[in-house]
Amino acid sequence: MLAALEKKIIDGFVFPADVAELAVQRGLGKVVINPFVDAIPELNGVPYIVLMTSKQTLDSKPELLRAAIRAIGKAMRFARTNPIETEQIIRKYFPDMDDSVFKKIVEEHRRSVPRSPLITEQQVNATLRWINIADTNPLGATRFAASGSSCAM
Repeated sequence: MLAALEKKIIDGFVFPADVAELAVQRGLGKVVINPFVDAIPELNGVPYIVLMTSKQTLDSKPELLRAAIRAIGKAMRFARTNPIETEQIIRKYFPDMDDSVFKKIVEEHRRSVPRSPLITEQQVNATLRWINIADTNPLGATRFAASGSSCAM
């Protein structure tokens, strides 16, 4: 998407960091909505990371899924309580990124890390409100559950 924006094939995109920050750094545009730093009432309570799977996988691999959720929970706690170490670990994956852009991205995301991998009923309702904000055939929790998907985080 960044290449398409550079070539003026597209006018904008929805994508997480680091692509958005690189576009800003290159002077290609500016971030319009950043749920990590902007106070956007419609996004209050909407989880930004969701791990989904089918009912079949939930039924057939419960121990694997429990282990994955425990690992994600540990990673969340680590990121929230160890900012320097978190930055050092992540930096290995972005060795060529400008340091100021990298630090900004890491801090925004680290600050936004959830306190728990569990999704509450309030978060499901907030997500449904966001998804349905302009929909004429709104998705409801019953319709979502009937699709055979389950939220683990």
